[in-house]
This record gives sequence, C-alpha cells and structure tokens, in this order.
Amino acid sequence: MKENDILEHLQRMISNDTSDKTAFGFILQDVSDLGFEGWLDMPPSDVANCFYEVTEDVSSSLVDDYSTLLNQEKEIDELGVEQSVRINHVECMRSLKDGILDVFKSMKTYYELQEFAKDNYEN
Repeated sequence: MKENDILEHLQRMISNDTSDKTAFGFILQDVSDLGFEGWLDMPPSDVANCFYEVTEDVSSSLVDDYSTLLNQEKEIDELGVEQSVRINHVECMRSLKDGILDVFKSMKTYYELQEFAKDNYEN
C-alpha cells in the first residue's frame, strides 16, 4: 500500500471513540511534522514522550481548575451564601481517572495503527 492508501485505511480502521480519534490526530500531526516514513520510524519512546507531555499539560490544567472551583466554593461558604450546586468530588476523580485511561487507550491505538502501517507500506 502507498502512503495515502494507508492513511485512508487507518482512518477507516478507527472507531468513533474519542480516544481513537485522538490517536489518529496525533498520527496526522506526526506525519505532517516528520513525513510519512519519518513517522513509521518514530521510536516508541518518542511517541510515549509526546503522550506524556500532553497528559501532563491537560491534567495540570484540570487540577488547577478543580483547585479554583474549591477555593470559590469555600469563599462563597465563608460569605454565608447558600449554594444550590456543589462540587461532586467523586465524580471529579472519576472523570480524571477516565481521562487518563483514555490517554493510554489512545497511545495503544496509535501503536497499533503505526504497526499496521509498517507492515503494509510499500515505498
């Protein structure tokens, strides 16, 4: 298969799942940055580092947002203002867990698609 055929096939292989779409988006960015053959030769450690950096940025932002909401909730309590909606801490933790697992699923999909491309590429 040629480069365009593989990319089209990879796009058909992924599901509508957000993690699969994320993996394919990473692939398209890497192909754009490195070229198709550069992406094929991209070592797993480089891929993992990219996913790590994105996960670090996103999780740091989420923790900062959570902290801000907690502080705002505390300030409103100190003012004695009745609050009809409160932070659901368990749901926040569950969402963070789900997000981290989605990153790992995306990375797994990325590697599977890269392997398929390596196995089927004819230059």
